[in-house]
Amino acid sequence: MTRETFNYRPEWDSTLSEEPNVTSTKFGDGYEARTPRGINNRAEVWSLTFSATSNAVPEILTFLRDRGGVTAFYWANPFGITNLYICRKWKMSRKAGMQVLTMDFEQVFEV
Repeated sequence: MTRETFNYRPEWDSTLSEEPNVTSTKFGDGYEARTPRGINNRAEVWSLTFSATSNAVPEILTFLRDRGGVTAFYWANPFGITNLYICRKWKMSRKAGMQVLTMDFEQVFEV
């Protein structure tokens, strides 16, 4: 399966969230054992914003709608590292002649 690449650049302000998926077992006397769940137990979630007066926002909306929160795509994060992501939801607003699109890109692990 050929995957497409999301080639649009978000605004500089972006947020990275990570929460390792860990199993924790508590024992008596305050002891706790922690182990990672699976080999890919830490996925990136990037909160992104795109603002434009041009056709960029409608093009981005078309890209996201075509994938419908199901089909993963490649994207180079702000560190320049390309990973596989999905976007489950997005929101667009209009203010001061600008179209503002906000979304979260969630890193996924697939074959």
